[in-house]
Amino acid sequence: MPDEEKLQFQTAEYAAADASPRCGLCKAEIGDTYYHLNGSAICKVCAVQRQANPEPAGRAFGKSVLYGLGAALAGSALYGIVLLATGAEFALLSILIGIMVGKAMMRGSGGRGGRKFQIVAVLLTYGSITTGYMPVVVKGMYEKRPKSEASAAATPKKPLGPVRAVLALVVFLVVVTGLVLAAPFLMLTTGFSGILSIAILFFGLQRAWHATGGSHLVLTGPYSSATA
Repeated sequence: MPDEEKLQFQTAEYAAADASPRCGLCKAEIGDTYYHLNGSAICKVCAVQRQANPEPAGRAFGKSVLYGLGAALAGSALYGIVLLATGAEFALLSILIGIMVGKAMMRGSGGRGGRKFQIVAVLLTYGSITTGYMPVVVKGMYEKRPKSEASAAATPKKPLGPVRAVLALVVFLVVVTGLVLAAPFLMLTTGFSGILSIAILFFGLQRAWHATGGSHLVLTGPYSSATA
């Protein structure tokens, strides 16, 4: 703690300001020329790198897809829990999943988007929302089993071998996944409720498409430091 006797309040003292502005990316000193990236000053080297590589590399795209896949899985679990608990679909939840997937992909790509990002975001959002139907579909299949099958299932049977058990599980998952992916179109036959489900799905896809629609990085310049 500073000595109280050395404190004085008559004269204002200011810390010396750094006369050399630094790049917002590499933190190096900015020379005679600088650029603006989303309002932040960057050096000429970083600006040239951004201009030379306007599209994200394959590694960045893969990272973006992984981020989006994680968000889609979380959204699918959330949608399934809400649908199973309430028996109703909510447009806001569909929109939320679209935003989650879009934001996650943009975070993974470092703020860069484009048409291929939009396509992947829409596919992930569609898969996330439709696979959220899976708990309801499985529950409905179980409840609508014929009584003969239910009684037959109660009688002891010879256990399946591991290979046949795995094969049966794979076939079951493929059938259920196909049903839930086609569910929005199958529900069109139910009338107004099916049309409403399609509209709710569309809201989520629209948000995902919009969130990944283009680069969020705006580069302007060059500017002279002498006129700054």
